[in-house]
Amino acid sequence: MAITSCRLRKEHAMRCARERISAGLIALLLALPAHAAETSGTPVPKAKPEPSATAGNAETSAKKEKDEPPDSSAGDSKTGKEDAGPPVPDGDEAVPTPEKRPTPPPLPPGKSTAPSEGKPLPGDRGASDEPEKDDADTENSGTDEDALPEPRSAGVHEDPKLLAACYHQLNELGVAYQKQPAVNDEGRCGMEAPISVSEIQPGISLKPENEMRCQTALALARWTKRVVEPAAEELGDGVELNGLSHGSAYVCRHRNHIPDAKISQHAFGDAVDIVTFNFTNHPPLSIEPRHRTGKIEEGFQRAVIAGACLYFTTVLGPQADAAHQDNLHMDVIERHGGFRLCQ
Repeated sequence: MAITSCRLRKEHAMRCARERISAGLIALLLALPAHAAETSGTPVPKAKPEPSATAGNAETSAKKEKDEPPDSSAGDSKTGKEDAGPPVPDGDEAVPTPEKRPTPPPLPPGKSTAPSEGKPLPGDRGASDEPEKDDADTENSGTDEDALPEPRSAGVHEDPKLLAACYHQLNELGVAYQKQPAVNDEGRCGMEAPISVSEIQPGISLKPENEMRCQTALALARWTKRVVEPAAEELGDGVELNGLSHGSAYVCRHRNHIPDAKISQHAFGDAVDIVTFNFTNHPPLSIEPRHRTGKIEEGFQRAVIAGACLYFTTVLGPQADAAHQDNLHMDVIERHGGFRLCQ
């Protein structure tokens, strides 16, 4: 009995010693955070309350843990907190779903998000940008008729002031002309104030008899004086221009005498076709194909055709088409944008 009692006392003493050691270690561990907080100045977070065992409190506790910031150790510094990544949510909240884009309000009636038809986009070539059709004698010309701007009008109403100014300029240039009665043929051809010209410049006849608008005669007179006369002098010593022969001036007809074609500009007195140049001390020169002949007559013809485009808006010669192999068609039709056709 004595031996057994002694063993029990020893075991009890050892147990008590272990308990004292454990209690000391626990006290030491509990004292370390407080000591670290005192030295670092960082408050020690309180321990989280133990979650309730009930199902209702479990959801509340989970929500509270989600809202509360994560625990930090006593040795965390400011830099350590910034380096730590954000908490990763669990379950369905791992990837937040973006909200749908709000539906735009409906447009007012009559408006559309499509580009306006009246304002084509840059770089686009709409129907309104396409060149309009010409109204000159160009059915058989080398230029596509659809690529020419449309003339402003078929017939011309003469402005009294402009007409008076035109007469005045003809007089200053020395043009011999006579005013003629208005012409109205078949209701589709005609001129309000035609004139007939006998001399397009002093000493330079215009044959045969003719009728045309004053503006046509004025362009013809300027071209004759400023282009044809100087070019004629280059044909030789003592050579002078003394006459022009035309194929047609005013005449009520279709273009190029084709029945189904549009009305010609000749039908409004806007055009004249020159066929021959007559000279003193030089044989007459008729309009004809002159290409790479190497002769001065070719130079003369090229010069007068090129110069005609300074005074007429349409100039068609032998290089234009088959219908103008033997005549130089010139007219003063006014097109949009001041477009001129020179061939």
